[in-house]
Amino acid sequence: YVANYTVTSVDGHVVSGGIVFLVGHASAGQIGQLARRTSSLAGFVDKTGQFLLYLGVLASGGLAFFLAFILPAGPERDQLRRWCVRAATVALGAMVVTAVAQAALTGGNWGAVLHWGVDREAVGGKFGAQCAVQIVGLAGCVWSVRLRTLVAAQFTAFYGTLIAAGAFVLFGHAVASPERWLSIPADIVHVVVASIWIGGLAGLVVVLRAR
Repeated sequence: YVANYTVTSVDGHVVSGGIVFLVGHASAGQIGQLARRTSSLAGFVDKTGQFLLYLGVLASGGLAFFLAFILPAGPERDQLRRWCVRAATVALGAMVVTAVAQAALTGGNWGAVLHWGVDREAVGGKFGAQCAVQIVGLAGCVWSVRLRTLVAAQFTAFYGTLIAAGAFVLFGHAVASPERWLSIPADIVHVVVASIWIGGLAGLVVVLRAR
């Protein structure tokens, strides 16, 4: 016999596996086929969605920061504004893709996506909290590139980047660490600095190519 299980771990990720029971003269080779097959496609889609989510959030926040603090004026700002908005759009789309994949992983197959209970389980936990906070942060980043007052743009861009990038800590190993007082701030600093670096690099390339 195989007791299959799928659970949401402490850090919010879906974990599945099976526990094997042998009764009588049965061998493991005879019951291996009973184990529920997890969709490799769902895992691939989940990883792709999370990659695009990281890319979109970090790029959008970094570009907003670059426009507010590094390039407050210049002909390249219009192009970088569009990039910032597109990066935020990629992040929003990636949230949907990842949520669908999480539901498929939680339910064990793609048909589970059509069940509201499975969907609620997939997005109602730490991943849903991360996305909700990141939407607020991304809204701040996109809004900052439209503000004409420098101080207001810097304030909105800084806290938008901090909120959007820092929210990744809600769906990860940092919250499951026994030393959360250290792991959570360290992760937040790490992703925020990464966002500033990615946005700065993209902004620098655009400016240097244009000039």
